[in-house]
Amino acid sequence: MDCSLDLAGHEAHSQAGGEVGSLLRGERMTQLYPGFLTAVECQALESWAEELRYRPVPSWLGNFTFHVFGRSNGKDCGPAPEAILVILRRIGTLVPGQTWTTIFAQKYETGNYVKSHRDPRNNVGKTLISVVGTFTGAETTVDGVQLTMTRGDVLELDCTINGVQGPRHAVSPVLSGVRYAAILNTLE
Repeated sequence: MDCSLDLAGHEAHSQAGGEVGSLLRGERMTQLYPGFLTAVECQALESWAEELRYRPVPSWLGNFTFHVFGRSNGKDCGPAPEAILVILRRIGTLVPGQTWTTIFAQKYETGNYVKSHRDPRNNVGKTLISVVGTFTGAETTVDGVQLTMTRGDVLELDCTINGVQGPRHAVSPVLSGVRYAAILNTLE
């Protein structure tokens, strides 16, 4: 099965809707792109995410569910629909030149959270996290700094670069509603 996500090489249609926020820790960078996704893109991602079949994450990672597209642990996980890939390609243009291999769709219902962790060393370059849904809570913490992500925001995180793992990050419990995240990774 050809599981190439073909997310590279597309021009961004617009920049972030709000002011880009940066957090520099040493030589590592975290960037928040508020309102990057349009309302139409958010609705499309939400409709897609509502239809997926999810499985629980291991307890060491937290309490939420996920679905994988592309490649994960050396296995083909199937393609995402073309209409969704168009949106993900635009998100992917935030990191020019990176080839994305895997999409994680994550679902967080009331009470769900992500424990503080670093992504594994086989997750290289950058990770892009886009958030949609209607929810309260679910504050993101990166290296001890709390960030508020709302519908349409995209967060860029360093992952393993030159053998050094990226920052610790977590998401506090969802207090109400449902939060969805579409995460672009490059797994080796």
